[in-house]
Amino acid sequence: MIMIENDTFLDDIPVVDSLTHVKEDGNWYNTHHDASVERLLTMFDRQYRKALLVGIPGDSSDYLLTVCQRYPDKFIPAAALEMGANDPVNRVEEKIINLGKKGFQGIKIHPRRLNMNLSHPNISRAIGLAGKHNLVSLLCTVHRPPLLPLKRPVYDILYQICQNNQNNKSKILLLHGGYFEILATSEMVRDFENVLLDLSVTIIRFQDTHLMEDIRFLFKTFDRRLCIGSDFPEYTMKDVLRVIREKELHRNLGREKLENIFSGNLLKFFNEKNES
Repeated sequence: MIMIENDTFLDDIPVVDSLTHVKEDGNWYNTHHDASVERLLTMFDRQYRKALLVGIPGDSSDYLLTVCQRYPDKFIPAAALEMGANDPVNRVEEKIINLGKKGFQGIKIHPRRLNMNLSHPNISRAIGLAGKHNLVSLLCTVHRPPLLPLKRPVYDILYQICQNNQNNKSKILLLHGGYFEILATSEMVRDFENVLLDLSVTIIRFQDTHLMEDIRFLFKTFDRRLCIGSDFPEYTMKDVLRVIREKELHRNLGREKLENIFSGNLLKFFNEKNES
């Protein structure tokens, strides 16, 4: 394997973004962030090839789908799954079936916005049902207030969720990779080939902490199970690539490992053609 010592080659590796959001009015929760699709479209270039466009509970899934249908070469659609803690299984399945019929390729499960702890059985059930109907599950792994304490590590719950769904058709994208428990999470899910760890937010949020060493280790040893994302509009892929350069996460890695992390793993996960 050829090792690359300079970083000029990074500009030539195609990127697929694991997590982006847009708002029809461009307003991102009354912040200064421009969440318009027009701004997101300016991010696309020779390197930035494709992005998962992901819904948020409470937003219009129809608008999201319209954007993806308008730019099918740029976006992969994943809708927010709207479900409650008391929803029966058949109702959750009906919602998932309807999203698949509309043309979505994945569902986003956002426990905090659903006011539902990661340990709630409906989360694991929804992932199993999504797999049954050929949809990828994007599960947010950030657990913090206003959710109640879990009283057990996040990585332990993620392991249980993945174990529950290892023998069905489920594909699970763990958004933010277990957050500050990313190394422990990677060890717990290492044997589950149907699971990817996403580094969006985590790689930027903790860039000046010891967690960068954990991520550096994962770049070297877990490259077939990682992907990168921007969490647009709060960050962009330029921010992510800047951190990778500044922290030298790419040093002494072969191009193949970086292509896996930057685009290859996600494209395979969604059965998309790799055009690099």
